[in-house]
Amino acid sequence: MQTSNSKKSIASRLTAACGAVCLLGAFAPSAQADGGSLFSSSTLFSSSGLTSADILASVDAFRAAIGGANNGANNPLGTLFATGRREINWDAGGLPANMPANFFNANSRRGAEFSTPGLGFDVSLNVAGSEFGNINPTYSDEFTVFSANRLFAPRGATTTDTKFFLPNFPTTAAGVQAFGAVFTDVDLLGVSGIELYGAGNELLASAFAPARDKGLSFVGLLLPSGAVATSVRLVNGNTALGASNNDGFDNRGLFHDVVAMDDFIFSEPSAVPEVSQFMPAGFLGLGVGLMVWRRQRSTGEVVSNQ
Repeated sequence: MQTSNSKKSIASRLTAACGAVCLLGAFAPSAQADGGSLFSSSTLFSSSGLTSADILASVDAFRAAIGGANNGANNPLGTLFATGRREINWDAGGLPANMPANFFNANSRRGAEFSTPGLGFDVSLNVAGSEFGNINPTYSDEFTVFSANRLFAPRGATTTDTKFFLPNFPTTAAGVQAFGAVFTDVDLLGVSGIELYGAGNELLASAFAPARDKGLSFVGLLLPSGAVATSVRLVNGNTALGASNNDGFDNRGLFHDVVAMDDFIFSEPSAVPEVSQFMPAGFLGLGVGLMVWRRQRSTGEVVSNQ
């Protein structure tokens, strides 16, 4: 188990990593009320509620900001779209419960591959009301879905890294201008959320998901024109899903926030420009400092069911 009591803001950690000579330029971060960081020229979309209808307006506003249509999956390999978005709702035909990391780049081609420090990825059963109840029966009462019937979570971890590829050329690395995700049963502020990284591994923007016990939370980020994220890190709670990992306080008084995820929505993956084409000179220095920075949880402890 790993524990952390750090309450430093992301902005203060970036300052320490970068040093006094680092210039943030147009990408200077501004703190959110819940402790997140949003670069000033990015746009945040965020909402929470008990049902999918409660967050739909925010999700639709994010889709509209991206523009274009839902481009679906490039099966078989076909047209490269200049506009629009891709969506992953975990309900694709043939998706196994033990999901391969490259399923949405090799099988249902939407230009996304996943990795985790855990043991792989789980998708809930395609049965209404299941919501990972097959892993722990209490989860059926904790989680809800945005798009029926299936949810997603890393196995044995609370971190998922997403890398992007051209959907019609699945071996060609790509980037996105926007990314959003739906979380379910977020209890703690300042823990679950998304972080967008550029081609130089530099943090472009981050935001925490709003809390909603037994409900749904949406968070999406739209980067400024010309900025491209080649990877996204998602953090779902402070405790991994597991047979003995219940949501709430344990007998030691520690709070375990067990969180699952539903829809991922991101702009059409596109070829990645040279780093110097979209990154201010001062921001290049920030990227170097960030390579030694590691995210610390602001609340609770990380627990994996062994």
